Amino acid sequence: WQAWRWQITHHVFLLQQKMKLRVLKKSLRRIARDDNILIIATLDAASRSLFDLFIESFRVGERTDVLIRHLLVVATDQKALEHCRSSHMHCHLLGAEGNSSSAADNGHAMMRQLEFQQTLVQLGYSFIYTDLDVMWFRIPWHHLESGTYLGFATDFFKGDAKSLQNVPNGGLMYVKACKNNIELYKYWKLLCRLYPTADRQSILSKGLTNGVVPFNLRFQFLDTANFGGFCQPRGDPSKVCTVQANCCGSAEEKVRGLRSLIQDWKKYRSISMEQKEGGGFSWSSASRCGQ
Repeated sequence: WQAWRWQITHHVFLLQQKMKLRVLKKSLRRIARDDNILIIATLDAASRSLFDLFIESFRVGERTDVLIRHLLVVATDQKALEHCRSSHMHCHLLGAEGNSSSAADNGHAMMRQLEFQQTLVQLGYSFIYTDLDVMWFRIPWHHLESGTYLGFATDFFKGDAKSLQNVPNGGLMYVKACKNNIELYKYWKLLCRLYPTADRQSILSKGLTNGVVPFNLRFQFLDTANFGGFCQPRGDPSKVCTVQANCCGSAEEKVRGLRSLIQDWKKYRSISMEQKEGGGFSWSSASRCGQ
C-alpha cells in the first residue's frame, strides 16, 4: 500500500509540474521580445517598498516604460505574488510548493532561483536578471558586446571588461541561452550544495572563475559608468543606464537613497539640453546610502 501510494503521489506531482511548465511556456512567449530576451526580477514579501521604486524607475526612465512588458517578476511567496499583481501584469510564483521563503534558508532560496533561471535557458530564453534595488533609467542592450554569453555588473570596474579581477555582484546579470550556460548553471547548483552557507556573490564568482575554461564562457563585465551604484560616486547622467543601491547597510537605507536618486533623475529629465550640457545638474548627496 505504501509503495502504491508513493507512486500515485509521485505521478500527481509530475503531472502538476508538467502543467506548471506548460503555463510558464505560454507566459514566456507572451513576455519575451521577438529575439527571445526578457528581464526577470525576484520579489519576496519583505521587498515591497523596493519593488515599488523598481517599477517606478521604468516609468520615469528614457523609453524604459516599453521594457515593462518584457519584465517577469518571480514571487517567492503568495504575499509577494499578490503585491506583484497589484502593480504589474507578469508575475510568476517560484517553486511548486509556494511556501514563504522565510521558512527556507538562503542556500535553498538561491537554489530555487538558479533552477528557475536554468529552466529559462533550457527553453531557449536569454535574460537580464536584476535585483529590485537596481533602478532602470535607459535601455541597456547596446552595451552588451556581440557574442557575450554572460554579462555582469560589478561594484568597482577595473577598466577591462574581460578581466576576472572584476567581481560580479549578481545584482545585474545577462545570461544568453546556450549550452555553455546550461552547464554553468549545473555547476552553480553544485556549488550551492557544496557551500550551503555561501552568499550569492561568492557562488557566482567561484562559478565564473572556475567555469571560464571548461565551459568556454565568453563573459563581459559592465562598466560602472553605465551600470553604476552607490559604491562609487555617481557618473555622467547622460551615460547612466542603471544604478544599484549597493554598499548599503540596510533595506531602509536602500529605500531612502533610491527615493532621492529617482528625484534627482526626474530633475535631470526636466531641465533643458542647454542646462544639461552647461553643467546645470548634479547628483545630490542624499541619493546614496547613509544619508
